[in-house]
Parts: sequence; C-alpha cells; structure tokens
Amino acid sequence: MEQNKAKNLEEPSFEQLGTVTLCGISRFYSFDKVAGLPDQWQSFAPLIHQVTRKPQPVTYGAIYNGEDDSFDYLTAVELPEGTQPPQNMVCLKLLQQTYAVFHHPGHVASLRETCAAIWSDWLPASGKKAVDAPWFERYGSKFDPMTGAGGLEVWIPVSD
Repeated sequence: MEQNKAKNLEEPSFEQLGTVTLCGISRFYSFDKVAGLPDQWQSFAPLIHQVTRKPQPVTYGAIYNGEDDSFDYLTAVELPEGTQPPQNMVCLKLLQQTYAVFHHPGHVASLRETCAAIWSDWLPASGKKAVDAPWFERYGSKFDPMTGAGGLEVWIPVSD
C-alpha cells in the first residue's frame, strides 16, 4: 500500500519562498485529535478580513512545533507588510527557505494520505533533507472551503 501512495504522488516543484508572516488562529493537536481541524477553519474564516482586505486571499494551514505525536496548527493568511496583527491572532514568521511543493488535486479529506506519502516515501527516496521549520498547506482561489474540493499545495522545507 505504501508503494501505491508513492506512485500516486506527483513529483514536486521546488520553490524559493521569501520571508512571510502568517497571521491567524493557532491550536495544539495530538495526532489522534485532528478531527478538530475543520472546526478551526470554520472559526477562522469569518476573521480573515481582520488580517487582510483581499477579496479572496490565499489561506494557509501551517504545522509547527511538531513533536512525535503532537503539533501546533495555524489557520492563517499573509499579514500585509507594515500592518499590525489583530490582538486576538497569532503570527508565525516563515524565513526565506526552499520548499518542495506538492500538488494535492483531491478532496481535503484525503490530504492525510498525501502527507504520509511525502514524509514516508518521497522524502527518504529524494536525497533531500527536511529542514526544521514550519511546513504548510496552501489553499488557492480554486479551493472551495464549503465542499473541500479544488485542490491545494503542500509545502515542505528542504535542503540538499
């Protein structure tokens, strides 16, 4: 089964991302409690306009402070440069970094399988090393938060 996941995983592109500040709601999860993620997105959606005035901003789900069985998850948008973050929001600065960018064309419900294939199959075989930095999901304008369809990207910080 692991080999099937690797075969279904498209080869990534490699992107250089400059320093970006993400701003939103952060919650702590253990891996057995990730069912709460959709609720976090529903809580964040009406607050997006407090961070940015863009009509359809790119949204992010950033994973950081990861341990063996837990992590912090930030639902966020980019904080416009020179803007003060709202007091009720958490900011996470992503430093300039190279990322392996994977397109996840399916429904958001199957994202866990894509991430498992990246970390357990692609990364060990790639010759790349994961950098100790946040990694994230990037939801563009084609993603429909009401249906969970439309695709997204998974950005993994890597080095040679």
